[in-house]
Amino acid sequence: EIELVCRGRLVGGDDTYAVGSGEVLDASGTTIAVATIGAVFFPGESPIGAVREPPAHGPTKAGDVDELLGTRLVDRTEATCTVRFTSSGSTTNLSGGVHGGMGVLMAERTIDRLLRSDDGEATHRLVAIRAAYPRGIVADEAPIECVAETMHRGRRLALARAVLCDQQGRPAVVVDASYVGV
Repeated sequence: EIELVCRGRLVGGDDTYAVGSGEVLDASGTTIAVATIGAVFFPGESPIGAVREPPAHGPTKAGDVDELLGTRLVDRTEATCTVRFTSSGSTTNLSGGVHGGMGVLMAERTIDRLLRSDDGEATHRLVAIRAAYPRGIVADEAPIECVAETMHRGRRLALARAVLCDQQGRPAVVVDASYVGV
């Protein structure tokens, strides 16, 4: 069992834009991931639904992530991988949509499956990730799919893109990631 600590802070912003940063630490206090995120605020009501209470679920163990996400492998070739997830209440933000970070996690899990060897061994380690959010995803328990493809795959470096689509098949989270060989 791995225990992780996440810390985040608002760097700055105004009525139209905000920037935040965060880090993930392991049990010994070593930083294992750093993130910076910018968000543009759009006027008007949320297309996803009314603001609701925070979800009641607590921390999730790393080994249970695929179960939490309702992960199901649909197809995998040498160049692409398709994974289906469940847009459940355990993945929601306060607006009732799939949380952007959960969408990135779904994309990362899809790329991870793509880059693993045929026997399931990790061949590369994530070093950089960039995400864009063209639209929200309603968290209505319906399946949503993510397709990952390799842009480049060598022994030392792999580049991949994953697109998580909403229930209508429209791109909702687009992730570009860089990996180094292990």
